[in-house]
Amino acid sequence: MQYVETGSAASLALDAVAGARKGRALLGSKTPYASGFNMIGREIARAWGRPGLIPKVTAIGDRVTPVLAVTGALTVSYNTTIDIQCRLGIIN
Repeated sequence: MQYVETGSAASLALDAVAGARKGRALLGSKTPYASGFNMIGREIARAWGRPGLIPKVTAIGDRVTPVLAVTGALTVSYNTTIDIQCRLGIIN
């Protein structure tokens, strides 16, 4: 294997970090997931001193996170199975 797509793995990792940071707040929340996209967007808005951007970034993140999560899970699974097959010599 010469190339691996890493964007999906990074997206899933950010979602995991966001979930860990949000912790128990996921229980009873109207959003049943934590979004790495939203977490990064909030951090950037705060760093730039623009807290008014947070609702806009969150609205975008709420729409794209489920799509990115599914795509990321499928891509990571595919890459993992291809890597295992290459290491076992099943495919070259």
